[in-house]
Amino acid sequence: MSVFHDEVEIEDFEYDEETETYSYPCPCGDRFLITREDLENGEDVATCPSCSLILRVIYDQNSYHRSHNGRPDLGPLLQEGVSISWTN
Repeated sequence: MSVFHDEVEIEDFEYDEETETYSYPCPCGDRFLITREDLENGEDVATCPSCSLILRVIYDQNSYHRSHNGRPDLGPLLQEGVSISWTN
């Protein structure tokens, strides 16, 4: 069983589009990290590379699922009647 330093909503993290990594300040001075791929795979633990602290990330896992073609899974939005168009 893991003991979390805190639980933080994904909206409070900073997102780096280049590395597709979310980060949040750690008390040790470094940053907790979790990748978009981790979230897509259902992970909810952000780790600090400099100390032993971990965070539980609060997020809607359905928002991070990917379909087989690499595009976001828009099923939940479509079920709610949201109109979406995709351009490349």
